[in-house]
Amino acid sequence: MKRKVIQIANSTQLVSLPRRWALQFGIKKGDELEVLEKGSKIEISTEKCRGTEKVTLDVSELDRSSLIYYLRAAYRRGFELIEIRFDKALTTYFRNDTKLKILSIIHKEVDSLIGIEIIQQKESFCLIKSVSDVSFDEFDTLFRRVFILYLDAVKDFVDAIKNNDFVMVETIEEKHRSITKFVSYCLRLLNKKGFSSQVKSNLYYHTLETIDKLSHTLKYGARFVNEKKLKINKKAVKIVENIEDSIRIYYDLFYKFNLKKVTQFYENREKTLNLFYAMIKDLNKDEIIVLEKLNGIPELLVGLTHVRMAIEFPET
Repeated sequence: MKRKVIQIANSTQLVSLPRRWALQFGIKKGDELEVLEKGSKIEISTEKCRGTEKVTLDVSELDRSSLIYYLRAAYRRGFELIEIRFDKALTTYFRNDTKLKILSIIHKEVDSLIGIEIIQQKESFCLIKSVSDVSFDEFDTLFRRVFILYLDAVKDFVDAIKNNDFVMVETIEEKHRSITKFVSYCLRLLNKKGFSSQVKSNLYYHTLETIDKLSHTLKYGARFVNEKKLKINKKAVKIVENIEDSIRIYYDLFYKFNLKKVTQFYENREKTLNLFYAMIKDLNKDEIIVLEKLNGIPELLVGLTHVRMAIEFPET
């Protein structure tokens, strides 16, 4: 995008701001902008959030899970006001084949999202509002916290299946909810503020979305073990330990980037797959199902290695 320089008097030179950007962030006369010199480039930024004021969601035809994801998507997108409308009190929860109150579902989901509250509700209406300011300064800390929570959840799962501790296995779903809460807030921060580089924001957004999928994968594996009260033999546990190693290698790669660690990650991934194929004849059907679920974790991490390498490239 090119802009002509406007000469004012003998010394002042002006360049107009892109109208779409100014409207998006609500830039008005008298506002202060941050201007940084970067060699031949000048970077202009604002502390304001992107303009995402209000959205209305009609959830009348949605089941319990779809309703949750719809509300969560609006929250992650960064809306300040979320109005939810529905024409019936109950909706279906397919997993248990039961009927649940829509307002109860909304209350539970809002309680798991940072910085918003229900400020008004009626029989067929609910209004949710942002009640805290968003600061991008905390993003790096929260992003790392997501990683650490996931690492802890995986370690707990490994310890639980080693000791046939089904009480600990059951806690994985609670840990998943904590991970999702912070993932959602980080995505909200990226949408409302973000890095000065849109490319960097996109790469971090993709990373968070993938960690969310990784957490779901672990949750479903733990849920299957708990529901079956499945006692996993030592050979299968070894495969899960290798998967845990993959996650830790990726974490080290992300925060101490080194191309040798990329090679180490791929080596461990192949070792895990080969171990699984070599042992499959010694595993029972339920153990194979669990490992098939968990083997999705290294595959998702493969995609994240590409993203991490892209983050390392210098900005152009």
